[in-house]
Amino acid sequence: MMSTDYRDMSEEMDYYDTSNYPPDHFLYSKENEKVIGKFKDETKSVRPLKFCGLRSKMYSLNCGKITKMTAKGILHKSSSETSDVPESPPQRKARSGKIHDVQVEKARHGNRHHKENRTVAV
Repeated sequence: MMSTDYRDMSEEMDYYDTSNYPPDHFLYSKENEKVIGKFKDETKSVRPLKFCGLRSKMYSLNCGKITKMTAKGILHKSSSETSDVPESPPQRKARSGKIHDVQVEKARHGNRHHKENRTVAV
């Protein structure tokens, strides 16, 4: 019996690029291969076992043999395995901040400007 996901996909194949599916898969098609704007299955028709998404374009995906970690726009990536990723994101800890003196310039009436010093916690 065909799963609901695949039945929905088979009805709308013009939206999907299934060229990375195994050739014997019933949805396999090279018709939309490398076409911009088509949805591509990153797991190659394998159902995910674990997924941890922290924000857009920052996630970890485990499908048994296939493991993918993505952190686009992040300068420092952790090298932990997907199995080490917690089931839910950790709670944020309160940060102790540093105190800086900042000079703030305020516009006043007319062309006069007023400068004042403020202490802020970062």
